[in-house]
Amino acid sequence: MTRDQAMGRKPLLSSDRVIGGGALAALGIAAALFAINDVAHSARELKIFGAFALLVAASEMFEVTLPNNRQLSLGIAPALGFALLGPIVPRFSHQLMSEVLTMFAAGVCVATLMRLSMKKDLQLVDSGTHLIALAGGTAVYQGFAALSSKMAASGHAFIFNTCAHKGADGCAGAAPDKFTDLSIFGLIAMLLVVVLIETTLNAYRQVERNQVPMLPVFKDQIRSTGALHLSILSVGALLAIAYPPLREWSFPLFLAPLAATQFAFRQFASIRKTYLQTIGALSRVPEMAGYTQPGHSRRVAQLAKEMAAELGVNQQEIDEIEYAALLHDIGRVSIPDPQDAQDASKLELALTGAGIVRETGHFPRVADMIERQNEPYRRRGEDANPELSLGAKIIKVCSAFDDMTRPGATLGLSTWDVLERLHLGMAYEYDPAVIQALTRVLEKRGEA
Repeated sequence: MTRDQAMGRKPLLSSDRVIGGGALAALGIAAALFAINDVAHSARELKIFGAFALLVAASEMFEVTLPNNRQLSLGIAPALGFALLGPIVPRFSHQLMSEVLTMFAAGVCVATLMRLSMKKDLQLVDSGTHLIALAGGTAVYQGFAALSSKMAASGHAFIFNTCAHKGADGCAGAAPDKFTDLSIFGLIAMLLVVVLIETTLNAYRQVERNQVPMLPVFKDQIRSTGALHLSILSVGALLAIAYPPLREWSFPLFLAPLAATQFAFRQFASIRKTYLQTIGALSRVPEMAGYTQPGHSRRVAQLAKEMAAELGVNQQEIDEIEYAALLHDIGRVSIPDPQDAQDASKLELALTGAGIVRETGHFPRVADMIERQNEPYRRRGEDANPELSLGAKIIKVCSAFDDMTRPGATLGLSTWDVLERLHLGMAYEYDPAVIQALTRVLEKRGEA
């Protein structure tokens, strides 16, 4: 057992080291450039720097739980706002990228000390991901802002101008630190770059950790975090607009939507946890009544989740497959005597189980998986059934595998013997792709 495992920590992967090394390199260069720049010796600039660093630290403590159970801190939001500060016309004047990255790192350091005192996970690799995304987004935005500044004379700058008195040459007469201009195309480009970098790096980590295909994971990351990153950038843009006139009074206004975002995600996570607990309790009813073997539904659900991930299924579908696997035997409770369970029609039990789930008014796809869990993936003389869901095919294989390998199984077959039997059914009963996924999962477990 490694030291990380003994202390209950996940071991660092090569992707974590690559991200951490890249972030440290970028930070080292940024800190050196910031130290030799004149802004590092300006009392007014250092005051803004310190205020935003503390805001980053506070925002880092706001964490949301994503659908894939990954924690995401919101500290990048004020850092994006800091990068957007400054006018574009009459002259381009924004925070230096070296100052933006150094400020974010200072805030993360404060947040890390707070996490240590609270004995929480440090999330340093996630912070490194944010820093790399922040660097990319800042560089792209400032490139667009500089271009907009040059195009302002022609009237085609596409700038959201926020000063009180706009003239033909922009904010004539206004001090540059009294307002913030926003480049419209720069904001769009910044959003795309930040989402692309964050999504790619997080998908890279997940692929290495779970050994699953890259493209489905990337799509799932976009689906689960794209809207969140959009809201973060929007809040950052509002902070950049509000800070020049309101100064530190804008920070409470900024933290309010972050707190609301955290609350909304916590409610979502709580609802999802309640669903899973309720479904888990219902799945034990057939076991406690003697209709199925103890632990059968939980073992089938766990194996089904791993196989679905192996096949590149997105997180929402994995959750639905897990629910269906937990409830795939719920129809057996309709049998008056558990002794008659083996003689009951599998089709009738599946229809009854699906009907029970449909009565809840939720999870129609879960009900469909339960209803069709015993159907062959193709019939003689026909092609594979395109209407049969992948979840139903996975549950069919997982249930058959557990029936033959569960503790106390009468056949007493080894894992390889069971796999051989399942391979013999690939002509009609079992989808070959699902059987191959089962084999890979068992190999990763060290059971095959």
